[in-house]
Amino acid sequence: MQSNIYFPERYRADLRIFSNCEVPKHGPFWMLCGWTLGGLLEPGCVERYASPEGFLCSIYHLNLLHQGIYTYFREDYAKWIALCESFPDLRGCHSYHGGVRSPASLINFAKRPSYIPGAKPLSLTDELLMEFNDYFFHQYLRALCQQEKFIHLSSDGLAARLREDPACREFANYMKPEPMSE
Repeated sequence: MQSNIYFPERYRADLRIFSNCEVPKHGPFWMLCGWTLGGLLEPGCVERYASPEGFLCSIYHLNLLHQGIYTYFREDYAKWIALCESFPDLRGCHSYHGGVRSPASLINFAKRPSYIPGAKPLSLTDELLMEFNDYFFHQYLRALCQQEKFIHLSSDGLAARLREDPACREFANYMKPEPMSE
């Protein structure tokens, strides 16, 4: 799968299916938890999506960016919200249905949807997560930072912070090394 082909065109169509509500142009909305994510993984539902794996990788990365920007670049947070693609928000559910509390828990839940009868795990390989990670940090966020003047936010700066963040331990596993300049 090519992340730059899936996102944002196919992603937005899958997002409309997933949320079953009007999708705003930008920013976090609605709620993302085990209960709502379970709707994606129920038998008969997965087939409605252009790419359930691409969708999950996209919402994982958008929530990861969101959490990192909120935590480390609060002065740029409002601008991020006004520019970023819409995504269902992990922080929108205060009940933590299904143990979905952090971006990494989305991946874990999709790989082991234990409480949904008949659900099959999504095939989220490290290679696929690495491809989406590369896209969201080296293309998507970098393009937003070039398009708009943020106070401190940069793709490299956020990646450096997330590599050290104990709440995002999985992140470093999905980072591709940047090509070396000659």
